[in-house]
Amino acid sequence: YFPVFRSIYFPVFRSIYFPVFRSIYFPVFRPVYFPVFRPVYFPVFRPVYFPVFVLFIFPSSFCLFFRLSFCLFSRLSFCLFSRLSFCLF
Repeated sequence: YFPVFRSIYFPVFRSIYFPVFRSIYFPVFRPVYFPVFRPVYFPVFRPVYFPVFVLFIFPSSFCLFFRLSFCLFSRLSFCLFSRLSFCLF
């Protein structure tokens, strides 16, 4: 049953469903969710997480490394969380 189901159903499903899904859902999803997501999540995330991150993990001698890690981590966290939110919703 499953090999037949997959070979017949999934190509049809993908070709029909995904273009419709993307064109309808994503334009609605992005302008509604992301303006809510950024001002709610990031002001809470940064002041809570980063002081703990700095105090416990990085000594003061790693200034340059900390600056690099700050840039990388903020970008990574944003990318990861936005991708996760895309997957979840």
